[in-house]
Amino acid sequence: MPDVTQYVITSLSSQKCWGLWVVICLRSHSVSLPLSPLSAVLVTLDPDTAYLLLALSEDRRRVAWTDRPQRRPDNPKRFTGSPCVLGREGFTSGRHYWEVQPLQEQMRWSVGVAQESVRRERTILSPERGVWAVSHWWGDGQYSALSSPRTPLRPRQPPLKLGLYLDYEGGRLSLYNADTWEHLCTFNDSFTGGLRPYFCVNAGEELRLV
Repeated sequence: MPDVTQYVITSLSSQKCWGLWVVICLRSHSVSLPLSPLSAVLVTLDPDTAYLLLALSEDRRRVAWTDRPQRRPDNPKRFTGSPCVLGREGFTSGRHYWEVQPLQEQMRWSVGVAQESVRRERTILSPERGVWAVSHWWGDGQYSALSSPRTPLRPRQPPLKLGLYLDYEGGRLSLYNADTWEHLCTFNDSFTGGLRPYFCVNAGEELRLV
């Protein structure tokens, strides 16, 4: 087995998306290293932000569209114009990695990060509006980075599981096919304030955190 520690140090010094390289090392060789800043984040969904037609699982790790509005108290944090929900965990520093799995191949979704202050009524999704995300539209099978204007993405194969890597101080959000480690896109920006994982699903669809 290769010297995983040396591999990690080399990757750190090269500054080539070092968080992802550590995840690959750990998964390939089942090695446990004392690298707490690089550990995958356990993301859960925040019911206070969930659109009323989104049902959350009891463990807050799955979100699904429902035709029946959920009974939840009024909350100014709740999305009212788009079927979205934020993660409960917020980030103001550090490097963080998590994974999301669409539960149907031909579904419509958006995933990424959003500012704590993102508008809860219907709005255009873009970095200028405080959302950095990738979307899939089932009608034409198009994957897009929600930049201004949108940037078409052409993955070699449909990603059945997405990996998101946030480097807050570095101003980067990178998205990958978590099964093949194909890089899909990277947003480069200067982040300010709190960021939270962002999820959006449409009628009849579902996302799961893994």
